[in-house]
Amino acid sequence: MVRMWVVLLVAQVAFNAFAAQRDSGSWAKVEQLRVGQSLRVQCSDQRTWKGRLVGVSSDALILNADGTERKIARSDVIRADVKSRVRSTLIGLGIGAAAGAGVGYAVGRGSNLKSSEVTTAVGLLTLVIAPVGAVIGALSPGWKTVYRGGASGSP
Repeated sequence: MVRMWVVLLVAQVAFNAFAAQRDSGSWAKVEQLRVGQSLRVQCSDQRTWKGRLVGVSSDALILNADGTERKIARSDVIRADVKSRVRSTLIGLGIGAAAGAGVGYAVGRGSNLKSSEVTTAVGLLTLVIAPVGAVIGALSPGWKTVYRGGASGSP
């Protein structure tokens, strides 16, 4: 059972990392972010700042990182990512549901149950494990890239 939880957690983290690499957008998406939203900004000098968004304009953003406000010019931003708890929760829910269905099927077939009992085991374990996957996803929110660009292009 512990092995299943480890696989579920690794799948969640791997999928979040993969999804963050695929997404990119325009500066307009940065301008639409809410003040106070968690943001990770990679700059052309290879520094990465994490903090809360204070403000954004067409040519810069202001980030509160470790209690210090930093104004970062748009031309210096290589990449901007936001935390995506909802997305991670839904991904976790899907992974948990798949894991529950797989475990339910394996347990049902391994116990020589009747076909209807296997279906019940699949459904029951899917209902039990899917929310666990959602909780794991919610506790490990991934980063979603909302902007790629800047002085040195994409990373």
